[in-house]
Amino acid sequence: MYRTTTDSLNAASELLGEKKFKEAIKALGEIDVNSISPTEKAFHNLTYVEACLYLSNYEVEDKLNEALDFYRSSDDIARFALAKYLQGWMLSDQGRHFDAREILIEAHLIYKRNDLDKLRARVLNKLGFLCFELGDMQSAEKYVEKSIELYRANDDQVNEFIVAANLGTVYFYTGQLNKAISKYSQIIPQISTWDGKNAARYYIQYSIPLASWGDIDLAKSVLEKAYPNLNDFDHDRAIYFRFLGWIYLIEGRFAEARDCFLDAMNILRESMRDKVLISSIKRQLGEALIGLKEYHKARIYTDEAMVLAEDCKEQVGIAGCYRNLGELHALTGNSEKGREKFRKAIDLFSLINARYELALTRYKAAMSGAYKDGERQALLYMACEYFKKENIEKYVHIVEREMTGFPVKTPPPAIRKKGMVPQIVTVDDTMKQLVSMAENVAESDMSVLLTGATGTGKDLFARYIHNYSRRAGKFVSVNAAAIPDSMIESELFGHSKGAFTNADRDKVGLIEVAHNGTLYLNEIADASKELQAKLLDVLENHNIRRLGETKERRVSFRLIAATNHDLNQLIEAGKFRIDLYHRLGEVPMVLPQLNEREGDIQVMFLHFLALAGVTVDEDSPEFTRLIKLLNRRNWPGNVRQLEAEAKRMALLSKGSLKRMIELSSRNTLNERDQLFDLLRQHDWNRREVARKLNVSDTTIRRKIKKFRLNEN
Repeated sequence: MYRTTTDSLNAASELLGEKKFKEAIKALGEIDVNSISPTEKAFHNLTYVEACLYLSNYEVEDKLNEALDFYRSSDDIARFALAKYLQGWMLSDQGRHFDAREILIEAHLIYKRNDLDKLRARVLNKLGFLCFELGDMQSAEKYVEKSIELYRANDDQVNEFIVAANLGTVYFYTGQLNKAISKYSQIIPQISTWDGKNAARYYIQYSIPLASWGDIDLAKSVLEKAYPNLNDFDHDRAIYFRFLGWIYLIEGRFAEARDCFLDAMNILRESMRDKVLISSIKRQLGEALIGLKEYHKARIYTDEAMVLAEDCKEQVGIAGCYRNLGELHALTGNSEKGREKFRKAIDLFSLINARYELALTRYKAAMSGAYKDGERQALLYMACEYFKKENIEKYVHIVEREMTGFPVKTPPPAIRKKGMVPQIVTVDDTMKQLVSMAENVAESDMSVLLTGATGTGKDLFARYIHNYSRRAGKFVSVNAAAIPDSMIESELFGHSKGAFTNADRDKVGLIEVAHNGTLYLNEIADASKELQAKLLDVLENHNIRRLGETKERRVSFRLIAATNHDLNQLIEAGKFRIDLYHRLGEVPMVLPQLNEREGDIQVMFLHFLALAGVTVDEDSPEFTRLIKLLNRRNWPGNVRQLEAEAKRMALLSKGSLKRMIELSSRNTLNERDQLFDLLRQHDWNRREVARKLNVSDTTIRRKIKKFRLNEN
């Protein structure tokens, strides 16, 4: 039967839609491209390029450029957007992620402007994958969720669930293992409607969360279901062997893992263009060789993987290579270099929110022999917190076993004798975990970043950590917002006599005062750019030089920083250095607001009343009613506000619960009490209170004088 060129092109397009890529290419090959019109040739090129990309054949750039040139000047908006999408796809697979992202965003906007939502969903899914490769997990999740929403709105259930599997992958890489497994499980009834390639990819993706969670047998069983569908796809067969090797890695069967990774590399030997995949295989091969104690070979493969990952800006891969290098340096006797590489891995996994890999890195760092006991305990504790949250029993048991050898934490006898241990009163589970973490990380040298709203107890935690640290030096508290740029060096580093005008004596800087102790930087978010740079330099080299001197002094101090701001937002706005953020947050601790701490309002209110010399009948109906009233309040000033309220009630009620109920029922404070509470919430920072009340500093000072207020 005679077929026109149009018939042949449509037939090839239908084969492409049916995922019969080789058949589509064969059908296109039967067309004499020299005898067809420019419009038909552009469509021919577009169809050919898409089929080749599905088969991981990237020798199509010339044909793609021809199609782009044609559709750029045509009225066929949909095909021009498709050409841009294919260009972004090709660049992404070649590791040119930033170029790919720009082009895919352009394709997305074209589809959006022309209400082509189903095609738009396809681009969003690819954008999600691209952001995932770049380590921007938040954007990846957002794009994939939007893609699912558009497929659902267009009643395309097959693609909706195919993309939902990709969302499961994002959940896995952000450490949400249980959520990932749940998402994959929901998709199982839909698999029978999928083509072999997508079904295979689903089983491959699903296997690793199961293995990471600890169900190795089920993971292998799920992965085996993928194999029958991979005969025609070398690229996917390589992925299969990579994931089988990954499962063996998790299982600790390093020789089998090595063989699988070598099989994957042999499959890709003829087509080495997917840099991200090749980098992943080489990195994990390096990991298997570390397990086999073949350190020289492991270093070679890890270095090769790092070059590819850095070329592609693939963040998970770069961080994984740093982890391999940390292990290699530690195992070959270079502990200092090992700690440096582990720190880089931890920083990067933390930055991209890869919580499973972050916990695994902390565990491996702790077990590497590169850290002393206090740091090792801190790393194990933080890893265990994650493993417990995700119910990864294998690692919970291993880490807890490693932690049993550490002694029970108590403050030094001298501190206990002087009664200097601050009390953290709580019955809330989250707070108990934070207190336990504070005690466990106290003896390490790792920096702590305390975040939380005003009045949640950041100052208290800082002192608590210092007192448990057994450091002989002082606790030096510094308000980072209060140091003007002109005084930074003098305040932090000190100066010698005559270093500048009015320098009439030698001065020891605050960092030197904190030598062998703790430097507590409050309001770190308000630190100037110059202060941030100076601080980072000290944290890197631990040397200071007083103004007016050439001699450098070595300093050893534990840094604790605190803020009530979202530092991630400040980083995005260019107001806070990301490298400093990660140096400060080696141990991140987020303090919950008072209303989030179950049961704490009651126990803390009683505690503050007792400190004020007032005792009440806790079993009385009046006390129950009072606590209900207190629990209904917002407490914007958190613990600090509750403390102020308890003291106020103790003073005005003289111990009468009935009077306390009356005071609490009003639920509003008079002007004097409101001002007093705000001043306490903001550490008597009059300028900040003036800003909150939208009045001048002078007005605040006048009212302080009028109401006879003071810090006591």
